[in-house]
Amino acid sequence: MSGNPGTAGSGNPSRQDIAGLEDGGQVSVLGGGSGKAAFYSSFKWQIFASAGVELPASLDLSASFFGRQGGLLPVILRVGAGADGTLNALATGAVDRERYATLTNLDLRLARNSKIGRLTLTPSIELFNVFNTDITLGVFRQATSANFRRIDDLVSPRILRIGARLSF
Repeated sequence: MSGNPGTAGSGNPSRQDIAGLEDGGQVSVLGGGSGKAAFYSSFKWQIFASAGVELPASLDLSASFFGRQGGLLPVILRVGAGADGTLNALATGAVDRERYATLTNLDLRLARNSKIGRLTLTPSIELFNVFNTDITLGVFRQATSANFRRIDDLVSPRILRIGARLSF
């Protein structure tokens, strides 16, 4: 790898989805490992808030809100780059020219602790993705493919979970 992180092995200066080669431009860090390989963790803003309140009858109500700027959506062209192999060259200008929609999510939980001798029983009901947003988190980004913009990942739908915890 050359000294410039925006160039491939032999110094190819092609603008790529992981290196936009733009002074002051958006950093585009591509996730890896055993999870989703095309997830960018480059958000300019993010907010998280949670709150809880004790209601009458020993009920506990809690809420969690999460919001963040939509992730990067760099459209790519797979191009041969000689000794550098095949590169994901940017098909658009800046790496952050396109973004997914802003993501917001609200989760609620209602629970009640009940003492039974030395045991504590906590029945609960939880509602995830209260507003049932269907934000797209990932699409196929290769412009020359028949699968271009095929949705690969969505936010999970609204889920209602009823459960109980026994503590001792």
